[in-house]
Amino acid sequence: MALLVVIAALPIAACDSPQADSEDSTPEPRGAYVVTTDWSQEGATLKGVSVGAVVAVTVDVSGLDVDLDCARKLAYRTVEEVRWQLLRQGCAEITGSAGNEDEKAAQEAAVRDGLGRWDPGLWARTTRWVKEHWQGIKDVFEIVVGILGLSFVTAFFGRMWAKRHEKRIHVVLLGSAGSGKTQLWRKWKDDSAPFADSRPTVGVARTPALEPVPYGKYTLIPRITDTAGSEPWEIRNQLNQSPRRAKRVLVFVLAPRADNAAGAGAGFDPRYVAEQKGYASVPRAVLGDRRLNRKLDLVIVFGTKFDLLSNSSPEDSSAKGIRDQFDSQFQEHRNLVEGICKKNRIPFVWIVGSAKTGWGVQQIRESIRKVVMS
Repeated sequence: MALLVVIAALPIAACDSPQADSEDSTPEPRGAYVVTTDWSQEGATLKGVSVGAVVAVTVDVSGLDVDLDCARKLAYRTVEEVRWQLLRQGCAEITGSAGNEDEKAAQEAAVRDGLGRWDPGLWARTTRWVKEHWQGIKDVFEIVVGILGLSFVTAFFGRMWAKRHEKRIHVVLLGSAGSGKTQLWRKWKDDSAPFADSRPTVGVARTPALEPVPYGKYTLIPRITDTAGSEPWEIRNQLNQSPRRAKRVLVFVLAPRADNAAGAGAGFDPRYVAEQKGYASVPRAVLGDRRLNRKLDLVIVFGTKFDLLSNSSPEDSSAKGIRDQFDSQFQEHRNLVEGICKKNRIPFVWIVGSAKTGWGVQQIRESIRKVVMS
């Protein structure tokens, strides 16, 4: 016969007087409870400890298969209820034909409630809960679907989805005042659809006076800065603010003169050309700055205002002499920027053209398409 040995803490009743002379009186237990702590090797007894006056008792657990780990978690108000509590909390199972009606009912209740050894597990509990509350879940689902079906909600999530997956190219245009940066961007913007699948991109933040424009599956985000009045760290910060997934392109714009003298043959302004050579230190400093969070995807040096020197495109054979002169005038400017690009393994392109006539603008597009969109 299996025995459950437990320790019952039995608080001792206080006497009315410390001088009580009735030595035959027996203290009455009040509020007794039972705590089990260990299982013997023989598997027949449980040993326990408790605070205060203690009394060891034995409990007949014959006919029960007791789960000690489960039994340790329980506390009993009286010794008499140990068997019933073990069964009710799923810490024991009746074996054979043992057990009275109360104990059988206690075990059935534990099985029904999924307690102790009868716990079906998280998946089964979740499945049962869903079945029990299915109608309420269905009603909530129908309400959510109804809300999502509203046109303004659909449009909102559409914009958020498009913005999440849009591809950006942040373009920083550097150059001296009067070099033609804004004019270049205007021309670029006016003819900004190089692919058949070009379409507006939603959810793009606007830049005052410089609208982002769709560029195939990408969106061009412009930033125009005068190198004469800027510091390299300002440009570096602009680039560092670009999202991690955004491509980054720097365009350094050079021009033979600051004004837009009408007609060909206006010639070079030596002072302005030399001034721009000094300003080439700005993009060099930016590209070589170790605090730049990642290197650029492409650097373009664009020599613009070729229309002030020739009526023909720089790619036209009739303008070869002027093109050679243009290349010579800006050779050192180009070398300064190209050198730092090679050192940092950044793709570099030298293009000569005119923002006014559009010469060279298509080459800028093709360079971005080849390097950035590959």
